[in-house]
Amino acid sequence: MAPRGLTVETGGSPGALVDYSLQVANIAKSQASHFSNPKSLVKVSLLHELGKLGDFTEGTDLFIPQNSSWHQEKLGQMYKYNDECSKMNVAHRTLWMLSSLEFDLSRSEWLAIAVSQGLHLQENQFYATSIDGLAAGLLSARLAVLHGE
Repeated sequence: MAPRGLTVETGGSPGALVDYSLQVANIAKSQASHFSNPKSLVKVSLLHELGKLGDFTEGTDLFIPQNSSWHQEKLGQMYKYNDECSKMNVAHRTLWMLSSLEFDLSRSEWLAIAVSQGLHLQENQFYATSIDGLAAGLLSARLAVLHGE
């Protein structure tokens, strides 16, 4: 079903992940003339949250339909996390998936996806003062979509 999150506000609806990725890619494409490799920017924009699909090799989705009417009505959660899906953060799962599929990424593309969930996260703070234009472009496009710009 490819939801992006648990609630409707966070992408908890069928196809929300695809819609979000296309929005990020469209914004990235509009900014691409400012980058030395515009195709890489669009590429990482489309790929950076594939990890939200789950474990494709094991056939387990990360998000499964919420079966609790209380969670649906009171919290607006249409989906819940699948306990059978291996525990990984989104960027790491995405990079693992792409590696498993032998998807070719440059070092810059790999790093852009690795930090794509934000430089505020502890695991990304090491890179905060040294990200390149590709990672900055992806982060900028993500923020524009998330803030409705």
